[in-house]
Amino acid sequence: MDLVKLGLSGSSVFVCGSVGNDMFSRLIIDALKGYNIQFCAKVVDYVHTSATLILVERGKDRRFINYVGANTYLGFEHVTECYSEVKPKYFFLAMGALGVR
Repeated sequence: MDLVKLGLSGSSVFVCGSVGNDMFSRLIIDALKGYNIQFCAKVVDYVHTSATLILVERGKDRRFINYVGANTYLGFEHVTECYSEVKPKYFFLAMGALGVR
């Protein structure tokens, strides 16, 4: 969404990811659709969408509490399938590992 806010057309932005089949995934998908961003989603029925709680306290470092959820089900195969479908000019992978289970 930040790329769209910076001036790129939403239809030129493509997101590949893994989500659970829950209200958070619907929130994410609806937000992306609102910006006309394409989403190649791997929906995992038996686990929830990843979530992070950020704790902020004045004068201290932020603390992150993370539930990795469906993120651990994002495998190399799904990413390469999405990549082959889109054949992007630029590709950014924002994840430390794929399919680590």
